[in-house]
Amino acid sequence: MPCSDSMEYSACRTGCVEQCGQSQFPAGEVMMGDGFMQPGGSVCFTTPREGCFCPEDSVLLGDQCVSREVCSQCVDHQGKAHQFMESWNPEDNPCLLCMCLDLQRINCTVLPCTGAKAPECGQCEVLQEKTGSKCCPEYECVCDVSCKPPDPPLCDHGLSVILTNPGDCLPVYQCVCKKDQCPVTTNTSCPAHKKLSVTPTECCDSYECVCDCQSITRSCPPGYVTTTTTNDCHCTEVTCMADKVCVVEAVVYQVGSRWQENCKSCICTSQTDGQTGLHIAQCVDPVCNQICPLVCPYALLFTLIKAYFVSGSEYSHSDGDCCGHCRKTNCVEGGRLRQASIYSHFYFTFFINHVGEQWVSPNDRCVRSECVQVNEEMFIQHTNVTCHLMDMPSCPLGSELQCNAVEDCCPACHCVPLNACVLNQTVIAAGERVMLDVCTHCECVGDKRSYRLSCRKMSCSPCSEGYTMEPIPNACCGRCVATACSIRRPDGQLISLKANTTRTDGCTKHKCSVNKDEELVLETLVTTCPPFDRKSCLEHGGKISQLGDTCCEICTEPECRRTVGHLNYIRVDDCQSEEKIELTYCEGKCGSKSLYSVDKHKVESVCVCCSSTGTVPINVSMICANGTKTHHQVLAVTGCECLSHTCPAD
Repeated sequence: MPCSDSMEYSACRTGCVEQCGQSQFPAGEVMMGDGFMQPGGSVCFTTPREGCFCPEDSVLLGDQCVSREVCSQCVDHQGKAHQFMESWNPEDNPCLLCMCLDLQRINCTVLPCTGAKAPECGQCEVLQEKTGSKCCPEYECVCDVSCKPPDPPLCDHGLSVILTNPGDCLPVYQCVCKKDQCPVTTNTSCPAHKKLSVTPTECCDSYECVCDCQSITRSCPPGYVTTTTTNDCHCTEVTCMADKVCVVEAVVYQVGSRWQENCKSCICTSQTDGQTGLHIAQCVDPVCNQICPLVCPYALLFTLIKAYFVSGSEYSHSDGDCCGHCRKTNCVEGGRLRQASIYSHFYFTFFINHVGEQWVSPNDRCVRSECVQVNEEMFIQHTNVTCHLMDMPSCPLGSELQCNAVEDCCPACHCVPLNACVLNQTVIAAGERVMLDVCTHCECVGDKRSYRLSCRKMSCSPCSEGYTMEPIPNACCGRCVATACSIRRPDGQLISLKANTTRTDGCTKHKCSVNKDEELVLETLVTTCPPFDRKSCLEHGGKISQLGDTCCEICTEPECRRTVGHLNYIRVDDCQSEEKIELTYCEGKCGSKSLYSVDKHKVESVCVCCSSTGTVPINVSMICANGTKTHHQVLAVTGCECLSHTCPAD
């Protein structure tokens, strides 16, 4: 007798056949021929019989034998079994709640929306319903595109700004210390009343000029003016400035004042001493009356038209006396005024001349006189002057030709310097000022004998590091303009970045800008990338490329190429290869496309596949079950390319 797969044959069996579910008969035993039915649906036989029966610990469900647990399970419309009193949500309708009841009955009810509370969104986030909500609406927080993120902070003391929460809607920045960017040395210079102080900070040391002075009290010597100043450190300094006076033996004299000092006449001049700053006192010997009186016993008897020559005297000075006395040794000539030694008496003017002295006669400029001594007598010898041929000189620039024919017997011409200076073939009058360039001013100065150009050139202070001197029209010194920031790279190299420009070094971005006070500001932004294993990417044939326009790297799929693979074995019928087989194949990415065909008037799809361009047969040694050996041929790829194929119509 054939039985189904779940039943077993028995030639002689008594007992009960248990079935799933409750009986449709009334409670109590019901007699059925040579058997009876118990409550619960079990059929019992009183006499042995042949047939197909369920194995032990199994019950009959329809015409199949199943385990006892299956009797209490429910099967949904998708064929999935559920235990008794189990509840679930159908996959095709998640808004239903179904439960497995007795007699394999399923009861489904519609779920009410509980009104789940929406999440609380943070700054720069807005509430938005999820697109994947199936039954009840669900909400999530997304970034608000209209929210303006805060600017990175300005970090002090060498701290650098970094982003601590990449990917969040509201960026959070933090100032961190990078010791390698701290300045190695400082060029800070302090004034005399301050000293340089170094203050340790959380990153780079801070340098500051602090007060280091004491108040000074002193009295100035005679001739100096006391000036008291208080600096920004509240220290008092006394400065002695030279006054416009002369000081001689601790006595102060005003400029222009005169006095007598040890037979000398002294005056306080307008000239100053370069070392002391005081004015210079000039003292000269006393002006003694060195003109001795003429010896003229008959002067009262002379008329106005006749001159007499009588003996004179010579001035003699003795040590220890302020002035000397007269000693007769000179010639005396009567006539008009000749020198500063003048004695007048009864309309006569007398001149005293030493022995051997020559002069031009006051009555005739062409007669030269000489005082001659013969023995003890003094007389005047006259000689006529002979004129020579005059040589006319050529005067250089800055001088003029002057000829004198009145004072001398013979005319004489010579070059006389002008009261002027000469510069580049240009005559500049005395006292006149000229400007050589915007930084150099000159003035023609001097006395009546010589003149020269006195020039003064202004000097400009250099600009600080990162600033460039910009010239100002018609001005000597320009102004310092912010030009470039200095950046120290991790390798120690110092580079320059122009103002209002940016520079990217890997994942570090530098920005050099100028604030409203025209000061340089250097901002540094560091981008943090997700973890990336370059070695693993290259080992699997990947290609390293940048992630968008960022500095981060990603691994992209390799292009179409020939790849080497290994087969453990090949089986043909009852024969199998003896060892592993190295086999080449094509693998990689190719781009497909769809484009319009002018001939067919429609858009056609072109499938571009990584295809082989050539193969080569390889013989593989195989061993069969009966112990014999044979060979089987396989194909290995020799080249790969992206080739176009017509895509299937469907």
